[in-house]
Amino acid sequence: MATSPWSQTALLTVATEGFVPGTFVTLGTFLEHHPDFDGDIVVVAEDLSDLSRDVLAGLYPRLRFEPPSPQLAARAAKLCEARPELLPRRANFYVLEAFRAHSYRKLLALDSDLLFRGSVTPLLDADGELVCCPDQFALRGVRRDATTYQPAEDDPNSERSAATIGDTFNSGVLLLHGSLMRQGVYEELVRMVDPATWRGVKAVNTDQLVLNRYFAGRQTLASSAYNYLVTSAAAIRAHEGIAMNAAKVLHFKLPIKPWQAQAMLRWARPNPGHPLPPGYKAWYDAYLRCLAAANLRRRMRRPLGRVPRAGANPKRPGRPAPSRSPAAPSGGVCLATATSESLVPATLVTLDSFLKHHPRFAGDIVVIDDDLSDASRQALAGVGPVRFEPVLYELRERLAQLGRD
Repeated sequence: MATSPWSQTALLTVATEGFVPGTFVTLGTFLEHHPDFDGDIVVVAEDLSDLSRDVLAGLYPRLRFEPPSPQLAARAAKLCEARPELLPRRANFYVLEAFRAHSYRKLLALDSDLLFRGSVTPLLDADGELVCCPDQFALRGVRRDATTYQPAEDDPNSERSAATIGDTFNSGVLLLHGSLMRQGVYEELVRMVDPATWRGVKAVNTDQLVLNRYFAGRQTLASSAYNYLVTSAAAIRAHEGIAMNAAKVLHFKLPIKPWQAQAMLRWARPNPGHPLPPGYKAWYDAYLRCLAAANLRRRMRRPLGRVPRAGANPKRPGRPAPSRSPAAPSGGVCLATATSESLVPATLVTLDSFLKHHPRFAGDIVVIDDDLSDASRQALAGVGPVRFEPVLYELRERLAQLGRD
């Protein structure tokens, strides 16, 4: 049996209550495009609600929550007291937990505002202990001043160039080799979370400043396709020739995130300040897709109570009591959908588009219906080998009771 390229590789991200929708889409779309992933997913979090934990835990059976170490949490709090402008981004420092001693061969550390649109498995073959993607300044060939962390002129003949950092990277997608996940590296990084490190710094950066200073000259830059900064699309096209539709990962690195509905209303004003960044529609589509997938997983794990005994259905004369659920043939795959008379056109499009994109599908198609007309059944049966099943009697009764309440 072939070994998965993700063998002994883990994924880590940081989640806060306000970022849970972003974390949900980040992890959901990662799993969607990496069905062979079989490693651990670690979510570093402090004060997530039970509901948020339940939603995220439902994404993957090997997902676990870990708090940041007391040492890192205390240092981040102390730094934010000295530099209050960093307080809204305090949790960003917790990505440094990726460097704590682990037994993984590799670890992929992710921000929680990503959208996966393809596989990043080829990234695993990149050489180097730390593989990352360029930030907005490296894309333009601009160095950063080592003290202020502001952009500086990239002039190798200047005396100032010795105090600059080149090839700076964005920390939204980081691939760590196992050699970096040891106590010494972690402790050195945590010690840098200190007001002294920010002396003279004018940029509002957190973990990214620590990591760029620590790994300066030792990082391996990968294609921006693996961390496509949506606000730097023009620079990425100019520097690497990659269009947004070719990106494997979109990174919504900007003040207003797609899930912040109230803040998004600024684009309804006559002068919003800057145009609506691209990629938002793709995020919304993915969000709805991930919600539907999560709902389906919950339904599959939690069947609806007892099965009515075989025989006539007292509430629906002439129709037999339905089976518990439509079963797929042994070893096969079954496609199931529910519909009603008003939803028949949408159901037709759903089934037709599925079969168009899956010409090798050979399983059963089960339509759970609610008294469809003969014409509607005939139309749906025309798309392929469709079987019709009635709504579970128990479910119908529960829905009726819900309506009465």
